[in-house]
Amino acid sequence: MIRLAFRAFVVLTIAALFITIISGPSMAGTTGSIHGFVTDQSGQPLGDVQVSAVAPRSRTTTLTKANGFYAFDGLPVDTYLVTFSREGFVTRSIAGVTVLQDQNVQVNAQLSAAIKTLGRVTVRGASQLVQPTVTADTYSVNGQTLQNINGTPQDPNGFQALNSLPGVTTDNFGYPIIRAGQENDVGYEYEGINNTDPVTGQFLNAVSLNGVRSIQLSTGGYDVSSGNTNSGVINQVIQRGAYPPSGQATARVFAPVYGHELSFDWGNATPDNRFSYYLSFGLQRDGTIFGDGKTVYPEIVALQNFVDTDDDVLNMFYQFGKNQSNEVQFLTDISTGDFIFGTEVNPNQSPYDTNNLDTQLGLAVTDGNFNQLFDQNDNPLYLSNYITLYPGQAAYNQNVGYIDSQSFNSVIDKLNFKHQFSPSSFGEVRLFRTIENLIFRYPYDLGSFSGFYEDLATTGLGEGFDYNNQISERHNIGVGGDYTTYLSNYIAQTYSFEPFGQFLETQGCPELSGAPPGNGGCYLGTLNAAINGGTMAGFNPAGT
Repeated sequence: MIRLAFRAFVVLTIAALFITIISGPSMAGTTGSIHGFVTDQSGQPLGDVQVSAVAPRSRTTTLTKANGFYAFDGLPVDTYLVTFSREGFVTRSIAGVTVLQDQNVQVNAQLSAAIKTLGRVTVRGASQLVQPTVTADTYSVNGQTLQNINGTPQDPNGFQALNSLPGVTTDNFGYPIIRAGQENDVGYEYEGINNTDPVTGQFLNAVSLNGVRSIQLSTGGYDVSSGNTNSGVINQVIQRGAYPPSGQATARVFAPVYGHELSFDWGNATPDNRFSYYLSFGLQRDGTIFGDGKTVYPEIVALQNFVDTDDDVLNMFYQFGKNQSNEVQFLTDISTGDFIFGTEVNPNQSPYDTNNLDTQLGLAVTDGNFNQLFDQNDNPLYLSNYITLYPGQAAYNQNVGYIDSQSFNSVIDKLNFKHQFSPSSFGEVRLFRTIENLIFRYPYDLGSFSGFYEDLATTGLGEGFDYNNQISERHNIGVGGDYTTYLSNYIAQTYSFEPFGQFLETQGCPELSGAPPGNGGCYLGTLNAAINGGTMAGFNPAGT
């Protein structure tokens, strides 16, 4: 995918230092809840029924109140077995209760007298895309569903999965857009941490599905906890380890287009779940072709032809105290990636504006009568000779020797402390850090003959808290907030306002104009041959 940042046209180098302090309500959560009522066969409420919710990564118990109501709050995302038991009644278990972030699952139970039946087990189906207790504008999708959408296990392609969900469409670059908004109108969150750059309005990491337990997608109807998001919110929750240990590895190879991908994960915990860890790794090395990969078309010059990404996740938990009511989490995600735009480009001849005849002819230095001026050595003067050299360039008449590319790396760190005051109430505090570095190098600028480069480094340091208490079947108290300080360094420069609709102007092509070699123009190997042979679709050689 092409990772484009917002940028304005500038003529001179701009170096800006942004310090932004953002405070506001809490982000999307990472836990869910189960609540319901327990009655006898006549429909009368049953109090003092012991209710337990057990999952591979969590377990808790509570008693129903006199009106039969019970609640579990602050449950980790998982699939639970909910059991109801009371002396004189048949114990009942309901399996397959899937808890997703920010969702309240209602599970009611009716117990019968012990003499009538030996027991009953109810099995719920797999988690659906649309949850019955959530507004129609919110979707929580588990990892298995995401794999089914992408078609292969552990496929890290987040864009492919997100773009298949209801309420999401795709822009020209393959990014998800929500409710007819723009790509940078979407709010991205990672384990409840803001995953959006304050300068570009885009995601910090690669939005990979590496290690993802579930994704919550809000396409409207969300509350103020979503901050200043314009169109929608995407929140990822990461897997956590469980006992006994488990892992998976998947390799994907594509042909005839080059493609190598590797995914690996492993999770483990102590038998009592006091300590758990989960690690995951995803690697992608994928090429891109257009059409049959052989036909030459000018409109695809300098489009993306290769991408590589790496994503590493580590998620650790430690529980302590009475009934393990205290929990410490450390989470880190490290992402790197490169996007190469070299379709039909010869990197050994890639021109820079000062060495590109098309740019030079439009930037000649003239006198009052518009006559070309020359230096003391009778060389023509161009405005392009008086602009800052491109990174890596030592002289104005030097090609930079590389093609358009984007590189990024990001880090998301989270340290969270959670205390379970009771089965139906919890509080947590967190510290978090986000880091992003973007390096854009566009000596060819996607075929527009206007060299451009951009560097962006953003660091965010934040803290937050949440408290939630399900007081009764009708009343719930929830409060929270996040405070983040961002430090951003941004440098960008572009050199020419002379983009051309025709990618190769005939006057800048030595083979067509007789200009000295090395002056730019026809530097594309396959495109050059197509021009000389008159076989390039949509191009009219000089004189026609």
